[in-house]
Amino acid sequence: MKRKITGLLLLLITIVGVVFGITKVNAESYQGTIREGAWIPGYWISKKDGSTISYHQARWLNNSEGEAIYCIQPYVRIVDGTTYTITNEDMQILAGLSQEQWQMVTRLAYYGYGYNENGYNHSDAKWYVATQMLIWRTVDPARANDMYFTNGLNGTRNDSILVSEMNEVKALAESHSARPNLNVPSEAIIGNEFNVSDSNGVLNKFRVTNVTGGTASINNNTLYVNPTEVGDMKITLSREANMAHKTIYLYFATSSQNLMRRGDLDPININLNVKVLGGKVTINKEDKVTKEAQGEATLKGATYGIYDESGTLIDKITTGDDGKVTSGYLPKLGKFYLQEISPSEGYKLDNTKYDFETTKDSLEPSVTVKEEVIENHFNYVKVYASDETGVMTPEENVDFAVYNKNNELVMNLTTDKDGIINFKLPYGTYTLKQMTSPKTHKKMEDLTLTVKEADVKINKVISNGEYKAKLRVVKIDKETKEVIKRAGIKFKILDTKTNEYVCQTTSYPKATICEFETDKNGEFITPFVLNSGTYKLEEVDQKIDGYLWNKESHEFTIDEDANLRTDSEYGVIFDTDFENQRVKGEIKIEKVGNNVQVAEEGLILFQEPLEGIKFCVFTKDGKEVKCGTTDSEGHLTFKDLELGEYYVQEIETLENYVLDQTKHEIILKYKDQYTPVITYETILENHVPTGNLEFTKTDFSESKTLPNTTIEIYSENDILIYSGKTDENGKIVIDKLPIGKFYILEKEAPEGYELNEEKMWFEIKEDGEIIKATMKDEQIIEVPDTEKNKDYKELIGGIALMLIGTGVVIYGIKRNKKNKEKT
Repeated sequence: MKRKITGLLLLLITIVGVVFGITKVNAESYQGTIREGAWIPGYWISKKDGSTISYHQARWLNNSEGEAIYCIQPYVRIVDGTTYTITNEDMQILAGLSQEQWQMVTRLAYYGYGYNENGYNHSDAKWYVATQMLIWRTVDPARANDMYFTNGLNGTRNDSILVSEMNEVKALAESHSARPNLNVPSEAIIGNEFNVSDSNGVLNKFRVTNVTGGTASINNNTLYVNPTEVGDMKITLSREANMAHKTIYLYFATSSQNLMRRGDLDPININLNVKVLGGKVTINKEDKVTKEAQGEATLKGATYGIYDESGTLIDKITTGDDGKVTSGYLPKLGKFYLQEISPSEGYKLDNTKYDFETTKDSLEPSVTVKEEVIENHFNYVKVYASDETGVMTPEENVDFAVYNKNNELVMNLTTDKDGIINFKLPYGTYTLKQMTSPKTHKKMEDLTLTVKEADVKINKVISNGEYKAKLRVVKIDKETKEVIKRAGIKFKILDTKTNEYVCQTTSYPKATICEFETDKNGEFITPFVLNSGTYKLEEVDQKIDGYLWNKESHEFTIDEDANLRTDSEYGVIFDTDFENQRVKGEIKIEKVGNNVQVAEEGLILFQEPLEGIKFCVFTKDGKEVKCGTTDSEGHLTFKDLELGEYYVQEIETLENYVLDQTKHEIILKYKDQYTPVITYETILENHVPTGNLEFTKTDFSESKTLPNTTIEIYSENDILIYSGKTDENGKIVIDKLPIGKFYILEKEAPEGYELNEEKMWFEIKEDGEIIKATMKDEQIIEVPDTEKNKDYKELIGGIALMLIGTGVVIYGIKRNKKNKEKT
């Protein structure tokens, strides 16, 4: 930190003299903010600088805050109006002092005027004067003897003035760095307090500023230490010179005397380390018999108290998963004992006191504690109960097994000649299962055995009866396993032991039932139970719409292996399903194509199987079911169809064939209970694009058709594809002409007509196109060579001349008109 101050200081009023006399006395003054200090009566100072002696009356030197400050350059004047730099950094260097000099100066300033601690009271002004003299002599030791007190202004030297004050301040400053000599042990025991005294006698000037792992205090010249934690105990002792509560400042200037303000000194810290030893105890908890935990009991969670010899509870510790636990460090070494406060789950409380001792040679003893598990005793008698006599007979050699809650085998048991099993179980929950029994008789239901309280004895009789159950039959679809909800499907039940069908008689309504029928839900339950044994369930031959009759009997057994259940309304039930195969449908398609080709021998019409034609089957309402493509023989079969109404439609055809967009409706209808597949077969045709020619032969006037005209039709590459005569109406109709260009030639004209030798072209461009063609013939006219003929010729000639003349007239009229338009 640095800041500037201008002309704040007034050191002394200086009277300057020489060796041989007193010269003129001048008071030095400073410009700026000046605060002059008061005269200090009764104290005069002289300083000799070579041959020059200056005499001074002591006067306070203060800054503007009224704080006393000291000169640290005894032979340098304070120049009026000087600007000072105030700093607390690099002060020794700026002051031009050695480290030892600066350290002593700061300590003299601290212990001099204003020091009021540890019984000292340096409040009087004489302490300021004494401190200033000590500082001058410290910063300029070569001329220390040239700075002294006099009896008055220009008086004689008196070295006894303030000598005791200077000695006291100096002694305090010199002893500031003195350290106590403490013989602290390197090791200590937790809880064992110790103390050490300072042989140097300066400990009372220090205080304890930090402690870890225990407590420490200073009383007079003794350090008292109490270790409370095992490990490295750390103690910090500090001598703090901070009664001034200020920072030391240097008032620095290059052209005027340097000054300083008293402030706090850096503390002196002493660090002491002690290794603290402590004891702890480990508990090893074991089962009294097996060492390991039994049943569902656990060695975890037992709480033990640690007590000292007097019975005072020191700590509580709880065992972990493995039954072990280690305490924290005990507050001291010595004799202790362990005693269980609360047991772990499944064990009895142990009241034993387990003694142990911690010593320096045995800091961590281990104690094994034995525990007694909670257990119960069981005594069971197995008997056979007769339904007829009610007598209970002990059963020998019946096997039982005990399982724990994880379904792990704990033990196997077998009844003796009296039907007895006797055993004990530790804490936990178990299941007792009967493993063997006559198949016709029930095993006992699994028993849950709970061991929670100690020393309980349980006695019980186990009795079993014959297996009996009502039969519940559910009619299901063999493929989907869904219930066939059909009423009236009849069944019979054959007892294989007697080879007779089961009949049951009800009292209300009074009826004997030998055939059992399903209800609307597709199931039935026998009115009464069936005894243990093996039976065959048979379906009566009958129509079941949509299904085949299942002629195979279904065998089932009611015994210990049967999957029996108890119904709240019907009692014990044996459930079984009876399957029926659903009748399926299939559609067989044969796809053929009607084709026509132009060959040397003319038009050839033929059929061929069509491969690669795609069909799809749709439900009646248009939902797609499945699709397929015809094979090389034009065949396609859609299998596994449900019965019902469908339509088949062609989706894709070959490039040179016309797509058949017809919806071919199909019904797959149930026939009987013996027919597994309903088949629908159909042949579907396609054709190549063709057109029709309707040819008509007429005379030139088209008023008359000409029969018996021979014509021929050729392809564009001159292949004859047809030859024939017109019918009585002068017509020829030709179907299924392929796409292409053709022409017609008249080969033989009817009698009386001239032969038309021109080719008549036509073209078939798309499927179903009808081309209508008409060919005209001119009639042959015979003119006789007679006068009539002459007259006829003359008549024609005259008409021609008339027409020519008329044309000439018309031409003249038009020409005149054009000439007029031009003019």
